[in-house]
Amino acid sequence: MNVDPDARQERLKFVRELASGIAMIAFLLWLTFFGTEGFVELATLAAAVVMLIWFSTVEPTRLMDGPRQPSVMLFLLAAMGFAVVLTAALIIGTGTLLFVALLTLISIGVGFARAVGHRYRQPLEGDDGVS
Repeated sequence: MNVDPDARQERLKFVRELASGIAMIAFLLWLTFFGTEGFVELATLAAAVVMLIWFSTVEPTRLMDGPRQPSVMLFLLAAMGFAVVLTAALIIGTGTLLFVALLTLISIGVGFARAVGHRYRQPLEGDDGVS
């Protein structure tokens, strides 16, 4: 049986992404039911650092919905994540969670600045949608 190499690559990519998603969900479930408060704080700190690295290094086109518009859903979800972290930081009141909230806010700011900067580096289009 002859399998198209592109189709095989797509299937392997799908399986890797599915396995990654299942592993993340399993970790979150384990963290929810069996993690200590300190471990949860360290996990949220790690997530905030990863978020900052991702927003700082991702291709600017991935931060955009279209050629001239930052991704509304991405930044809305990031803002909602910041609201949850800030609420937890204010309720629990630990320095680690306050630092995580600050990192999350900085991450959103960096990502939005990169998206807006990329927007203004795009060539202007005419009225008919052609450059």
